[in-house]
Amino acid sequence: MRARRAIRGISPVVAALLLIVVAVVAGILVWSWLSGWVGLQMAGMSEELKIDSVTVINAHVRVKVRNTGGAKAVIKWASVDDGPIHEVNVAVDVDSTVYVDIPYAWTYKSQYYVWLKTERGTVLEGTYPVYSPRTPYCLKFDGVDDYAMLPDPMSGFPSGSLTLEAWVKGYGVVFDEQGSGAPDSTWHDAQMEVLSDGTVKMSVWQSGGYVKVLDCGKIDISQWNHLVLTYDDTTGELKGYVNGELKDSETGVKRDSEGATTYVIGYGDSTNLGEGKFFCGFIDEVRIYNRALSAEEVLNNYKGFVTKNGLVCWHTLDYTRDDASDYNNDLTTSGTSWYSPGVTQATVSSASSSTALASIAMPREEF
Repeated sequence: MRARRAIRGISPVVAALLLIVVAVVAGILVWSWLSGWVGLQMAGMSEELKIDSVTVINAHVRVKVRNTGGAKAVIKWASVDDGPIHEVNVAVDVDSTVYVDIPYAWTYKSQYYVWLKTERGTVLEGTYPVYSPRTPYCLKFDGVDDYAMLPDPMSGFPSGSLTLEAWVKGYGVVFDEQGSGAPDSTWHDAQMEVLSDGTVKMSVWQSGGYVKVLDCGKIDISQWNHLVLTYDDTTGELKGYVNGELKDSETGVKRDSEGATTYVIGYGDSTNLGEGKFFCGFIDEVRIYNRALSAEEVLNNYKGFVTKNGLVCWHTLDYTRDDASDYNNDLTTSGTSWYSPGVTQATVSSASSSTALASIAMPREEF
């Protein structure tokens, strides 16, 4: 009588490994289906995009993208010249074209490196020529009675937190806060001023007690310098930056903006931070925000990679008084003249210290 052969079962370890493999494969299939990859392949469609051209328009690098594939795409992220990555969310239908606008201060260049990425991970990148770059102009002030004024009242006037920013070459009042009736309002105070010896002073109008004024050191008034004042209404922090570097700060500041409605650029003021002179020299790339920029954002703006979050005024001054923000705060000028060249990317290199030029890591693989 023969013995019956024992039937062996699958090892528990092997069974567990098989279950893990099945789970991983199932997870990949579910993710692929949800991301649309499987659906596109089954339908015989693919995501194919092409960059047709690169131009410049109103403080932006404009990228024209054509959809040559069989599926609608969404361009999710974009950057220019290895700068910060912007979330753009531009949808492009099959057999159609769209424009992706990337904010950038240096719109006079003849070529740009652009990088785009879609929701599904398609990347478009390369260096493209521009056939109609702008000439880098700026405004020239005579130091006697020249000024440039924003609308009164200014649309989106920052009554709480704010950032004031400009490139300057010369001395005098840069930003002058005023009330209704500007430029000769009964409410007026200088908030950013370069003294004739190059000392940079910054402040905001404050309620009660000791008025805190930032001393941001001395600059060479014969060279271009990037000046930024930030004020955070929540924390009471007042900060002053020169060429991308924090130079002075104060805490416990309480800004009083009651009655203020606008800013006048380059206007002399008896309520000043030292001398109160009309600006004598050149001013370029004027920006105002309704929030306090971070140190990283200040440095990026300094290098031309402008953030638009909270931006209520952007004047490139490239032979135009038009506002490049979404608030239409166009300038009116009195006595000023156009001058070329204005500030350029090369200026950043000459004005920078090694600290200000430190690169900010761009982990593109996370996008």
